[in-house]
Amino acid sequence: MSTPYQYAITCDRLHNKVEHGEHIWKTLMHGAERIEPEVLLAACDMSSFFDEGESFESYAAEDPDTACYRTSTPQGDVYFIQKTGFEMFFTEGGQIPTYNPMSPTDNYEEYGFSALARLLFPRNHPRLQSAYGFEKPPIWLDNDLRLIEGRGLRFQLFRDGVAVAGMQVEDNQIVDLYVARDLRRQGLASELVQRAETVIGPIAHSESLTEDGKAFHDAHSRHPDADEDEDELSLG
Repeated sequence: MSTPYQYAITCDRLHNKVEHGEHIWKTLMHGAERIEPEVLLAACDMSSFFDEGESFESYAAEDPDTACYRTSTPQGDVYFIQKTGFEMFFTEGGQIPTYNPMSPTDNYEEYGFSALARLLFPRNHPRLQSAYGFEKPPIWLDNDLRLIEGRGLRFQLFRDGVAVAGMQVEDNQIVDLYVARDLRRQGLASELVQRAETVIGPIAHSESLTEDGKAFHDAHSRHPDADEDEDELSLG
């Protein structure tokens, strides 16, 4: 008996060739969970996708961050492989993923203004494109502070259940820092740094700073509660 899930379409064709394609793609990203490649391979018929004699390992060799995901939709599960910034979708019978009128609610609008908004996304979210490695289940340090361990440590500050500030720390050094646009100049970046320091100790700033990073470093050094810190900062 053959597996029911067949290769359907790539993300670029979904965007450009299918009505409501971008919205379909967003909803698939919104609900995706990362899975082990073995789970996808067991569910999907790869014979029409892989070249003859090709294995998942050889297919993924050029991108060590290749990852597999599954999204549950009202029409059934959708599997996909993410490699080199593209998604390859597998559906039951190889049908094009179906449009659903739901609106994603996980910072997509924010991400449209800055790639650093990915700091606000959940663990192993496909929009991270494995930027922070394979991440472990999150640890809630408080009811509004979350820690996600992967390639370094990702701290997230929440307001009303929504992540509004995020920071990536590697080797006790800030790499990236981001505050939601409508909550800037309220001291959230400084609060996030201070509360992270109570967990892991003093955190250094990168020696290679953007201009915004230098402004935040100077302001934070003068006064931890300074409000000059509310830009998006790529500090590494």
